[in-house]
Amino acid sequence: MVLARSLHESSPPEKYEKANRLAWELALWLPADIYKAMGKALTKPDSKTNPLSVVVSVRNALLGNADGNLTQDDILSHAPGIGKKHHAPCK
Repeated sequence: MVLARSLHESSPPEKYEKANRLAWELALWLPADIYKAMGKALTKPDSKTNPLSVVVSVRNALLGNADGNLTQDDILSHAPGIGKKHHAPCK
């Protein structure tokens, strides 16, 4: 999903090939509902269906009851300036 979200019209064909290969491999292994949610998370994300909610769904499918009740709010995500939203600067 990270690769797919980073694609733009001027991305080299190799990036599109890699994204398609990964997407098609996921289609072979993921349950249909999770794969469809991943497509929606990439094209029309909302608070219920987004990349982090899909990560949680995949985790649950893989681990079942051992998933530890991780939620999308618990998933680490990195972006420029993201720490400024939640933490005071270190002194």
